[in-house]
Amino acid sequence: MKTPNRKKTLKRLLAYVRPYAGYTVFGVLSLLGLALITLYLPLLLGQGLIDDVLMKINENGMKTLNTLALTAVVLYVVKGLFSYAQHYCLAYLGHSVVRDIRNDLLSRVLYLPLGYHQSARKGEIISKVTNDINNLQTAVGQGLGEFINQVVTGVGIIVIIFVLDYRLATAACLVLPLIAFLVWVLSRRLRFLARQVQAKLADISAGLQEVLSGIRVVKAYRAEKKELENLQGENQRSFAINMKSTRIMAGVLPLIEVISVIGLLIVVWFGSKEVIAGRITAGTLVSFITYLGMTSGPITSLSRIISLFQQAFASAERVFELMDEPEEVSSEEAKAELVVREGRIEFQNLSFSYAEEEVLHNISFTIEPGEVVALVGPSGSGKTTIANLLMRFYNPDSGRILIDGADIAAVTLSSLRSQIGLVPQETFLFAGTVFDSIAYGRKEATRQEVETAAKRANAHEFIMQLPNGYDTLIGEEGASLSGGQRQRVAIARAILKDPKILILDEATSALDAESEKAVQDGFELLKEGRTALVIAHRLSTIKNADRILVLKDGCIVESGTHDELMALGGIYYSLYAAGDAAEA
Repeated sequence: MKTPNRKKTLKRLLAYVRPYAGYTVFGVLSLLGLALITLYLPLLLGQGLIDDVLMKINENGMKTLNTLALTAVVLYVVKGLFSYAQHYCLAYLGHSVVRDIRNDLLSRVLYLPLGYHQSARKGEIISKVTNDINNLQTAVGQGLGEFINQVVTGVGIIVIIFVLDYRLATAACLVLPLIAFLVWVLSRRLRFLARQVQAKLADISAGLQEVLSGIRVVKAYRAEKKELENLQGENQRSFAINMKSTRIMAGVLPLIEVISVIGLLIVVWFGSKEVIAGRITAGTLVSFITYLGMTSGPITSLSRIISLFQQAFASAERVFELMDEPEEVSSEEAKAELVVREGRIEFQNLSFSYAEEEVLHNISFTIEPGEVVALVGPSGSGKTTIANLLMRFYNPDSGRILIDGADIAAVTLSSLRSQIGLVPQETFLFAGTVFDSIAYGRKEATRQEVETAAKRANAHEFIMQLPNGYDTLIGEEGASLSGGQRQRVAIARAILKDPKILILDEATSALDAESEKAVQDGFELLKEGRTALVIAHRLSTIKNADRILVLKDGCIVESGTHDELMALGGIYYSLYAAGDAAEA
């Protein structure tokens, strides 16, 4: 992994801040007003109250005291207004920046190639979209305002104490280089730990995502204890890193405080001598000590904010790493729109490899308009890869695929995939109603169109028996439906889309006889009048295919109808015979 460029990360973050410059400027100006009032109050107490009132007992004392009291009230009211303005403006800035970053990240995630999603851990992606962006929100919405406030306050304190008495200020500032060094060392170490913390959170999220996705297998193999130990192990490692960061903060902050107190005691001792000698007033010393006491706030706050910023930078680097993954539609604008009129599909000298392993080698065949072609072969022979290449989930190493004479690499993904209906082997239904699941590919579909599609898929009858019919909630991944019911809903979804080309990954082996017949009848209706590519799992279901292609080791080794291939007595005959024996 390449080392993140901190300046580049900061520049990209500022690009998200720029559209909200007005809120930023107004929030910062409010912070400046707030800091100036905070800085003025000790002068009001020291030189105003002590020197002008308490140390000068005369007839004007009460008048001065009343003026000071009224001034203090006004200042606190104005301070409250500034505090509200800066909190609102910077919170709006933080929420807006995070919203924009999350929108861009979600857009990038959904348009990343299928290959990325198959290799990446889903839990880590979720962690970046949630935990990492939440860290950015905290830093921008809260940490930024506090950082500016503390910097302005700290600088203001230094300027004022030098104006009050440069000798006392010089003595007080002797400890500042040591404190600055400690803060610098702290920030470097915390940044490294922050990246480790975020990585461990992603590991926990990814592990939990995997366990929950496979919870049936976990329970079937009584592996709860094993998986719990794995998750608790990751949690313990995250705890250890967090505690390492905590130990650093817990050790450095008291050290900074001790150094600050030593500086303060030096000032008190030396300042008291100056008051006794009459070279400064008691009010000036009180103001000076008050300002010096206020330095602990900026010092400790800046140490904590630096830790917060280090976490935010680590999170930003992880978020931008994901954003920088190339989209599958990065150059779609210049491509033509595909219009399928006949539905002829041509595979010309197609080869494809996963990493270094060749899966398809010089494949060539044609599917005529309205023809149903089935792909059969041993596991790993390349059947699903051919379907994935037709959908352009991947791009071939060599060769091309034509639809009605148009190279699919030269057309937009949107126009290509809108013409193809896919019924996958593992039926996936999104949480929502039955109606939503069927209308997934056509959000504008009417109730009548959805019901018609369901009837053609042999799904209408069981849907009407559900508690709320088409408005029944089916749960995550359609958990409340049986396997056969999910398949029929998926067929209805494809029928409603009304594609010119169909990819059918037949998955009936796990269904009972009644469900299999209903699903198979739905498949037959779905294939009518369409060019269909069928990936066969049970060879008995494709006997009526117009043509059957037999794949082995990434090559087409046999081609023909069911009867022709059976008469040939080759690989298809052996697979079919083995399938009959297994079913018997």
